[in-house]
Amino acid sequence: MKTLAFLFLLDYSGSMDQKVDQKIKIDVLKTELTALLSTEDPKTKSSAFIFGSNPKMGCKDLFNMTSTTKELSQKINQLKVGPFGKTPLALGLKKLVEEADKTNTKTLVALTDGADSCNQDPCKTLQEADDKIKNTKTKIKLHIIGFDLKQDAGKVSCFKNLKLKNIDINVSEAVKGGDLQALLKNSQLSNIDEKDFINEKSLSNIKGAKRSQMNKGKNKSVSDKDGNKGKNFDPEKEALLEITGADSTAKFSATANGFQKNWLGPFSVKLLAGKYHLSYENKNGSELDLELPKGSFTKIPWARLMKISEFPVTINAPILNFKLKPTGQTKQIHGEASEHNQTAELNLNQIQTQIPLGEWEAEISSPPWLKGTLQTFKVTVTQEGHAAIDLNQIYGNDLQWVENPSTGELKVLEITSNQGTQERHLIQPDIKKVPILKSSKYLWIEPRKHGGE
Repeated sequence: MKTLAFLFLLDYSGSMDQKVDQKIKIDVLKTELTALLSTEDPKTKSSAFIFGSNPKMGCKDLFNMTSTTKELSQKINQLKVGPFGKTPLALGLKKLVEEADKTNTKTLVALTDGADSCNQDPCKTLQEADDKIKNTKTKIKLHIIGFDLKQDAGKVSCFKNLKLKNIDINVSEAVKGGDLQALLKNSQLSNIDEKDFINEKSLSNIKGAKRSQMNKGKNKSVSDKDGNKGKNFDPEKEALLEITGADSTAKFSATANGFQKNWLGPFSVKLLAGKYHLSYENKNGSELDLELPKGSFTKIPWARLMKISEFPVTINAPILNFKLKPTGQTKQIHGEASEHNQTAELNLNQIQTQIPLGEWEAEISSPPWLKGTLQTFKVTVTQEGHAAIDLNQIYGNDLQWVENPSTGELKVLEITSNQGTQERHLIQPDIKKVPILKSSKYLWIEPRKHGGE
């Protein structure tokens, strides 16, 4: 039987209908798998074992879907979770390994949000399955991903210490959607060691883009001992391309001489080396031409395929200076992302500003007496550009407003913290109100009488 492009074991039990990171887990799984499957030739064969979708079957609730990669993606999205479904993890792993041995498929992904609930020992089951593997030329790489395991995390810890003859096990946990994406990316490239791509350089014509070249020496990781051309990367003919930081629903295409490859998200796509016209299929999308040399791995920041990558953000009650630090995928989106400083406007109720796409952590940087005393807050900027920040709402329970008694002259504000620490600050007459902590005491002082600061 021909090697499968992808081989999965997927949890569709009722707990996958719960939320993680404000999103329903099964929806996150479907989104990421759809993007991953889109990188492969849609006509290749892929397979998935599903458990938990039919509670009436109890611990026998396991079935297989094998079809073209395109059809499998559609089936995975149409399937619904089974309320109160069982988790026959041990049985699922047994069938997964048997299918891998039968089809000579060397990379497997098993995803669950819980431990086995059928009184079986999945680690013992894997040991038994390992002993029965017939095709032993190349080890199977099994990626076991726990998705928001919570109290079940300890119940699957045995996988981490399991030593098998024919299976290499990689165990990891995703506690949010972004983690799941990263772990699936790692599994996709597990037959291609990124360490073999050397001499990474920036592309002079595409800001933030980088390219590395496959080491073609005898110590390279990419071997083809089993003739597994479908899964491995051929550096003599092919190139890899990745749109870094892209959302998993973002649509891309690469065209060349009548050929067109369409895919979703930030997963790597394998193409024949050559010149391509690359497009981001979006009203904010742009295009670029690039050449993919043989054996190269090119990474293009998502923002380089956008007409605009900064979007309007409304700041209500812009009473404080704050500093935005990039988090999540923001640096990958832009290739490079520096801190963004936002200046306060104490006498305005609202301002509009432009902030680059992505996730940011905001930290108050001024006035100096509040720096380091207030919690940080998160800012998420999307292409829709409807983000809003209300500093009064964020810090309303922490701050009090002090009226400046100035009639045109400078004033000194003496602030005493609840620990008894005092500090003095010169306040300009055009600042009508000054924010300080509610727990602090204050006193206005005439600078000419007390020598100022």
